[in-house]
Amino acid sequence: MSFFFRIKNFFFNDEKLAKDTPVYSLLIFTPASIVSHILVIPFTIISLPSLLFSQNFQKKFMKIMLFVQHSIAVGALYSIQEYFFSTLEIYDVIIGSLFAFIAFYKSIKALVQETLDKLY
Repeated sequence: MSFFFRIKNFFFNDEKLAKDTPVYSLLIFTPASIVSHILVIPFTIISLPSLLFSQNFQKKFMKIMLFVQHSIAVGALYSIQEYFFSTLEIYDVIIGSLFAFIAFYKSIKALVQETLDKLY
């Protein structure tokens, strides 16, 4: 058990996020940033009706949309792999996004917080 704990602490200790680790940054978060830039347009269109509501609602809705956007972007490698080696279906995107959300929650949360700090 201590072996797995040391490996977890080496990669995911409290001071270092996965997005700050060079290996994860190169292999996962660089392609994810490209996918995230592509996803900005549809998620902006989806979030436009929230401008009718209060700023508090806008903040919460934007936070949820950013979590979804970054989860889809980080899980895009799984979806791309399914596209090339099998048939891509919607549940593949959902599974990849859920896996990314669970595995890289702290890094996605930091990315969302950075974006919210810039916006509000």
